[in-house]
Amino acid sequence: MTENASESSAEEKAPLSNEKFHQLVIQLPFQVFLMVASADGKIDAEEFLEFTRALEDKSNFRSPYLKGVVRETIANLPDLRVRFEQKKLTKDPESVRLVFQSLFRRLEEAQVKMFAEDLIRLGQIVGNASGGSFWGNKALSEEEQEAINDFVTLVKESAKDAGTFSLED
Repeated sequence: MTENASESSAEEKAPLSNEKFHQLVIQLPFQVFLMVASADGKIDAEEFLEFTRALEDKSNFRSPYLKGVVRETIANLPDLRVRFEQKKLTKDPESVRLVFQSLFRRLEEAQVKMFAEDLIRLGQIVGNASGGSFWGNKALSEEEQEAINDFVTLVKESAKDAGTFSLED
């Protein structure tokens, strides 16, 4: 193992600073968008439009904590989009893992589960925006469903990595 790998591993185990956590958690809804929307190899304008609509519709979220995060995501959405277009912000499953590890250390299990369920619902909304069959029925593509499943796996692995408890269905 190289010295850099060792430092990276130690960094992953250490809790995120409050500043880094805040930065990553407000990007989390955008990360879910990127995971699902790019699953088929391209991000459609309709997916981004549906993502912004979903963020603005408070009824999509039960988690009080996520509602606060979403308010900040909306406020930062123009910057997030520009950074994405400039390729300074990319799909980053590792940042998702780090955020959830921190959430498992900071919140009660039920709160994290509700937070994750809301983000899964957001991913499904994004996927349904452009998914569809020959007959025009909107539905998640196999790739989009796989991206959502990958997100669920990240959340479950984060619970295990945090060493606090095990997140079950």
